[in-house]
Amino acid sequence: MANNLIKRNCPNDPTCKLCGNELETPMHLCKDYTFSKQVWLILRSWFGLSIIDTVGVSSFLHNYWRRCHAKIDKPNKRKFDFIYFWWNIWKERNTRIFQNISLQPSEVAFLCKDEFDQFQWVTCSDADLQQ
Repeated sequence: MANNLIKRNCPNDPTCKLCGNELETPMHLCKDYTFSKQVWLILRSWFGLSIIDTVGVSSFLHNYWRRCHAKIDKPNKRKFDFIYFWWNIWKERNTRIFQNISLQPSEVAFLCKDEFDQFQWVTCSDADLQQ
């Protein structure tokens, strides 16, 4: 992230490479960036996570994540993990910058869901498979 390069006194343009309007911070890239909001809206709908809409704003992404995670009831915590959303947003950012290729929000949302479904399949028990 640009903000980490700045902290290390590395020459860098701190502007988000995707929108060109805001500082590139974790909060901007994973929560406030318009594209990320669109992906997140799709995922919330697919996983029934509308309860997260009630989470207050935080200046740190980790605090926001913790608040979101706390809002989800226990059965649904196994259905979705935020890391898949953030990881795919990060990959999309890098693909746009380094390969000049971009996906639509629905495509990135599908990648998030697909990775999570694969993780669920790999980590499920034999009893889960028989259900």
